[in-house]
Amino acid sequence: ASDGNSLFFSWNLGLIRTAIDAPSVPLVDKSTSAIPDDLDESGHNHIGDIDTIGDSFVLAPIEAWPNDDGVNAKVALLDRNLNLVACIPVAQKQAGAVAHNPQNGLVYLPGASSSELNAYKLNTIARTSTLQYKVALDEAIYTGDAMAFSESGHFYAASRSSSGHLTVAAYRVSGKNAQRVAKHGPTHIDTFVEGIEVIDAPAVPGMHPQIKGQIHVGLLDNILLDKWTMMHFAVDAPEAL
Repeated sequence: ASDGNSLFFSWNLGLIRTAIDAPSVPLVDKSTSAIPDDLDESGHNHIGDIDTIGDSFVLAPIEAWPNDDGVNAKVALLDRNLNLVACIPVAQKQAGAVAHNPQNGLVYLPGASSSELNAYKLNTIARTSTLQYKVALDEAIYTGDAMAFSESGHFYAASRSSSGHLTVAAYRVSGKNAQRVAKHGPTHIDTFVEGIEVIDAPAVPGMHPQIKGQIHVGLLDNILLDKWTMMHFAVDAPEAL
């Protein structure tokens, strides 16, 4: 995830913030300690794909896995230094990813099926969430790996199939409906999808030379946990951003 000035990385237990022009140098490192103690004690042991709200907050979905006890997931709201501001329960068991839509202010989580999203309104003061509606995708794609919105409100999802193939798709979202407008893949990869972000690279001063294009998919080698890979995609159709 990115707020335009920093990059934020997540994995099962932790979060890291880096400068956008130096992604290999942590500015804030909570790589093993980002899950609040009370959530850890209740079985929440996995941070999914994160997102940002403007340049002020980070959203982190936290779920229990494999969740034999049926514990509801939470969405943590953190400041830019990755300090916990609020922890908000959501009405679902799994939450492998979260995406904030800047056009309507709603927060989206994967639905019960691979062609569905749940759109929530978060109340950070009362620390409550209300399910507004479910969004139907016109093509099934597993959104639990990684998802994000562009500034114009287009929805992006990246997923790795059980056979090891990466698919990245973009959708135009309108209320309860979403229509696919662009797709990449499937492409075989040997790593696991951990995140996706939309960054208009030419518009960011001092962008790191290895970050090119608008769509950035983070991949993590779960065998060698220190091996990160970033895949960068250019968007040929500007209307897809």
